[in-house]
Amino acid sequence: MGGGSLIDQYASRFREGKLFLTEREKECYKKAYREIMDFGEYKVGVTESGEYELFRGNDVISTFAEARIKEDRILFPLSHGTLLEVYSSGIREILTPEKAELCGLIAAEGSLSPYEGESRQIFFHSADMELIERYIELFEKVYNRSPHIYCGKGEFIAGIKDKRAYYDLREIGAKTGPYRYHVPLEHLDEDGIKAYLRGFFSGDGSVARHGRYSIKLRISSKYGDCLEEVREALVKIGFQPSEVRLDKTYGTHYLEIYAQDRIRFIKEIGSYSPAHVEKFEEFLKAYEEGKLKGGRPKKG
Repeated sequence: MGGGSLIDQYASRFREGKLFLTEREKECYKKAYREIMDFGEYKVGVTESGEYELFRGNDVISTFAEARIKEDRILFPLSHGTLLEVYSSGIREILTPEKAELCGLIAAEGSLSPYEGESRQIFFHSADMELIERYIELFEKVYNRSPHIYCGKGEFIAGIKDKRAYYDLREIGAKTGPYRYHVPLEHLDEDGIKAYLRGFFSGDGSVARHGRYSIKLRISSKYGDCLEEVREALVKIGFQPSEVRLDKTYGTHYLEIYAQDRIRFIKEIGSYSPAHVEKFEEFLKAYEEGKLKGGRPKKG
């Protein structure tokens, strides 16, 4: 923190060639410009007009009208649900939680169709209207477009033809082929990881009750290498899931959330699937009642 270095840079940009400033001039510059965060190679200052300027060395590399200032980083809004994160290790583009959750939903139950050809359509399939509505809400926030709802055989479909969103989602890896996807960890902070997992679990997660005080959480996927990326995301935020295993009966891969992590998963990740939410609420209620009565629901 501090204002000296950026004030000097500000002065050099607007009073080029003048080597010395009077005390009064220095005070004027301090009022007109102040440094708010110092990340070593990168610094951020705010002008009198309220604009944020991102510096690298003595050069302004970008100017922003808004910023979200965190304890150890600063986030600048970009377009289409993307943020520029400036932190101690440098800068990177990350997804907003809304866009991360949207990508998780698409990875689980969406498609970019076709993968080759002229039509650029995006679809999301679900038997639950609640998930369809959540998907549309997120799509509108990120792309300012509203998909149309169709009725399929035993499911609802939200579809839209949008070339801009199509290529954006393909570049992220939201869907890389039929049943295949990429978890964009390189563009996710902790909030983004949790949001992505919430979207993915809403579509490809399963919840089963085992007795009054126990619950089983499983995440499934057709391809094991894709599910390994989901596992990596869980590990990155402190969960300890099972290894990815093959279910020979159905020919799919799965991983489980172990007992010590189930309560945290329900509270921090959760789901928008109505069936999941109902079982979560029943389990948590029984779990808390069991603790009050001296039962043994220690880990779920």
